[in-house]
Amino acid sequence: MRYAYFSDGRRRIDYVLAYEMHDEEESDSDSGSSDDPVARFILSSSGPKKAKRRRMYEQNLLRKGLELEFVRGELCSNIGFVLVHIPFDLLCRHAEKLGIEMRVRLDLRPERKVNEGWIDEKIQRCGWLHFDEKTSKLLKEPRNQYHPFTYDEMECYDGYDDPDNFFSSADRIYVVHDILCRTRFGQDDRVGIDSMLQQNIYCAAYPLHEVTFYCPQFSISFYLQLFFAFLPSAFSVSSFWIHNQ
Repeated sequence: MRYAYFSDGRRRIDYVLAYEMHDEEESDSDSGSSDDPVARFILSSSGPKKAKRRRMYEQNLLRKGLELEFVRGELCSNIGFVLVHIPFDLLCRHAEKLGIEMRVRLDLRPERKVNEGWIDEKIQRCGWLHFDEKTSKLLKEPRNQYHPFTYDEMECYDGYDDPDNFFSSADRIYVVHDILCRTRFGQDDRVGIDSMLQQNIYCAAYPLHEVTFYCPQFSISFYLQLFFAFLPSAFSVSSFWIHNQ
């Protein structure tokens, strides 16, 4: 699906940030007193306040290792989109910090052995105490066993040889959202995508959800852009998204 990847067709879009491109708010009052030279340069530069906050936030995302791509809406030229992708190495390191549980390989699970006593032998002789064939088959099937992810023990997890599909979409979204919530866009307590949505610096932030059907004419991105294109100007985009999260 073309709209689920960056323009190179390889990197998956894990998150999307949307903003209105006709911001005309007053200039920022920050004097650029931050200890970070990049932040000081951005905050002291000329331009709309919201645009400067976005630039600082996006720069900090890049410094943390996320990859970004900037596109303009096809059906709504006044909406800009920031596509976010998390590289596999960064995803692994944060998954370990967050304690995400992954399925352990079946061939590495120890075989369960039960030492039966004389009571067990007598119970087995009683036919009316046995499970039916269907239940017995289910009990013999191996159960999924999960363990908190450890980067150094990658080969112990199921699917370790397929980096593109090793983590589920939900895991990728969870990790990226955590990074978005911990990234600064200004000085003091100006941190996180939720605060930026409340201040309308971004009008929306969302992952691309997987769909159960395929339609070659329309896509998730198409409907999202159509929504922004025809949204009445009197209606607050940010309040709608925040209310429905």
